[in-house]
Amino acid sequence: MSDAEPGSALRSIGLAYSVIAWSCNDYQIFEYAKTEPAGLVGAGEPLVEELRRKAITLAGRVPQEALRSTRRRR
Repeated sequence: MSDAEPGSALRSIGLAYSVIAWSCNDYQIFEYAKTEPAGLVGAGEPLVEELRRKAITLAGRVPQEALRSTRRRR
C-alpha cells in the first residue's frame, strides 16, 4: 500500500475492523518492498516462518509460495 494511493489508509482501517469482527483476532499491517521478502526468508525472520506455516490466503499469492526459501534442500 502506498501513501500516494487516495483512501488507502481508510481502506486499511476498514479492513482491520472487518478482520477483527469476523475472527476476533488482532490485525496488523506489515509493508515490505517487493525485494525485501527474499532477505527476510534468508534471515529466518520469525514472522516469515510463522506466515509460511499458518497463514490463510484470502486473495492473491499464497504466503508459502511468495515466501519460499531460496535455499536448496539436500
